[in-house]
Amino acid sequence: MDTLVSVFSSVLDFFIASHVTQSDTRKTRSRSLVGLLLANVFNLVFIALGLGLFYPFTAAGWHVAVVAFYAALFSLALALLLVRHTQRHDVATHLLILSIYVPILLAICFTGGMNGPGVFLLVWLPIVAILSFNWRLGLAWLVVAVLTTAAFFVMPHFGLHIVSVVPPANVEILRFAMLTISLVGVGAFITFYTLINHNLVKEIADERRKYKRLANYDALTSLPNRMNFYSKLEQAIEQAKQADEKVGLLVMDLNKFKSINDTYGHSVGDELLHHMASRLIDRVRGTDFVARLSGDEFVVIMENVTAPEDVANKAKSLINVIEQPYGLSIGMLKLSVSVGGAVYPDQEMGGGALFSRADLAMFYAKQRRLGFYMDVLPPQGEDYLKQLTAPSTPQSA
Repeated sequence: MDTLVSVFSSVLDFFIASHVTQSDTRKTRSRSLVGLLLANVFNLVFIALGLGLFYPFTAAGWHVAVVAFYAALFSLALALLLVRHTQRHDVATHLLILSIYVPILLAICFTGGMNGPGVFLLVWLPIVAILSFNWRLGLAWLVVAVLTTAAFFVMPHFGLHIVSVVPPANVEILRFAMLTISLVGVGAFITFYTLINHNLVKEIADERRKYKRLANYDALTSLPNRMNFYSKLEQAIEQAKQADEKVGLLVMDLNKFKSINDTYGHSVGDELLHHMASRLIDRVRGTDFVARLSGDEFVVIMENVTAPEDVANKAKSLINVIEQPYGLSIGMLKLSVSVGGAVYPDQEMGGGALFSRADLAMFYAKQRRLGFYMDVLPPQGEDYLKQLTAPSTPQSA
């Protein structure tokens, strides 16, 4: 099914202007209109072949039928050109329905007006207009269909009688042919809409996945973002509380990263962050959760740790791998990192408070150039915060 949809979409896209992007809302409308146009071309050719092979036209009737066929085909071709080169969907839709209306009108005239089998075909006019996602056109062509039916109904009252040119012996054949044409038309439109709907549902699902990813993942490193991190941290703490386990949290920040952006440009800074994210992913356990919060700030959630020493050892391992030289587009570059750690439930607190403790520990390590500092003390209120944030030998971020 997906292969068929892909081929069908490619055919439709051939008739759509290249500047209409996949995410553009006009794309769906253009595809629908092009699909209706192509379905009507198929239907028109089917009608022409059926009538040409099985219906005994008179010479005059044959000429009228040929002119009507080419006029309808021309209007469909013009509508396709309008969709591709001008995106005038309204005009193209009118041409589409006109290409249906003219043959139906001739069929009604040939088969005896209201008494013939062709009147019921007028219902196609508003249906096709509505299928083209244009309710106003649908109502307009519904009015045309009603007025046309009314005109054929009142014509005999004014002495205007339409005589069927169909021989009596062929009435049933023609009735069967029109029924077959209608069924083929319905089948073509149902097939088209099934494919379009399948494709549209798939595109909507893809868009939802894309927006969900944008909402939960960092575009540069593909790591989970801040919102995703907070959700995961609360989940990890809740699970640890139920299972009586420990959760370790590491917050890390590159030293003097701003000077790298200022000296080499943000593109080099982004390149460095991308490499750092890859190193973190390669070094942590499969059960660990790595996220980028903002700028050069990264975090690691370690579930099911046995002791604070596990968190400290992991921090030292990460510092070692992060501080290895980076091969960037400007050459080799080396830098240092500051890491702060905290463990739940050694500090009885929720996710937000645990992150604040680890973040303060990172800040403490950065100010004192420790590389890593582990917050293993119980909370001590304002005195504790003042101790951690008291100025020492400042180090530029």
